[in-house]
Parts: sequence; C-alpha cells; structure tokens
Amino acid sequence: RQVVQTRAMKRNDREYPGFHSLLFAAVEVDELLAAPVPSGGLVLVGELASIEPARVRGFDEPEVREQLVSAERAARLPAVEAELLAELAARFPVREP
Repeated sequence: RQVVQTRAMKRNDREYPGFHSLLFAAVEVDELLAAPVPSGGLVLVGELASIEPARVRGFDEPEVREQLVSAERAARLPAVEAELLAELAARFPVREP
C-alpha cells in the first residue's frame, strides 16, 4: 500500500479519461472516488483533498448573484415557512363542525 498526493490539476479527460472523470465526479472534500481506477499494474483508490476554483468569480456576474440568492433563500425558507404556518394556525384555528 502506497499513499501519494498529486498537485492540483485542471480537469483533462483527454489525457486522463478514466481517472479525471471519477475524480471530478467526487464533489465533496474528503469524498472517496466512486470506483477504483486501474492504471497499468496498479489499482488507484483516491480521495479528494481540496477543491480550488479555476478562477474567482465576482458578484457582478449574474450567475454568481443567482447562485447566492438561491442558496440564501433555500437556507432561510424552512424557518420562514414554519413561522408563517405557526402564525396562521394561531390566527385561524381549526374548528370541528
């Protein structure tokens, strides 16, 4: 058993077709690759150590703003909905006919 660490890489499916498709499918840090990768006489089992963006994207980009708004909304929505339902239940209690 040998443990090695590679430098940060850009995705290159042409040069590393079997490895990069599995490596870049692992989207969380410390996540193991989906499957072992045969390479020559070896079988590689990998774990994603870090993710570095190719470039830093600014908030002036519409996609970045939309991602931020969507993430914030998704994080806050359950609490807001619960509060609204509690208020409605208090204001309009269910009555048996």
